[in-house]
Amino acid sequence: MYGFSGANNAPCGKIKLPLNIGTAPIQTTIMAMFIVVDVKSLYNVMLGRLALYELRAISSVYYLSIKFPITAGISCLLRNQGTARECYNASLSLAKKTSSIVMAS
Repeated sequence: MYGFSGANNAPCGKIKLPLNIGTAPIQTTIMAMFIVVDVKSLYNVMLGRLALYELRAISSVYYLSIKFPITAGISCLLRNQGTARECYNASLSLAKKTSSIVMAS
């Protein structure tokens, strides 16, 4: 696997787990494959294209949202731009302090 800087990091393993998106009753669950890597990161998980495909989700970077179908219609997760900016700035600080790479899963 290659990180954002192009460095090659070997995965520690893979695990298939249930992934819940949303909160009951407006949620959906899929079984998603997670690739485990030993790197420092501000993220707990990164959703890859296959997980988004299986969720039948549509993501919008501009609106910081993900729309996905549920039994009762369509659900939408919205996030706060201020929080996203704080996480981004923290990730830049982390990148300066360490050579570890965030790996896409």
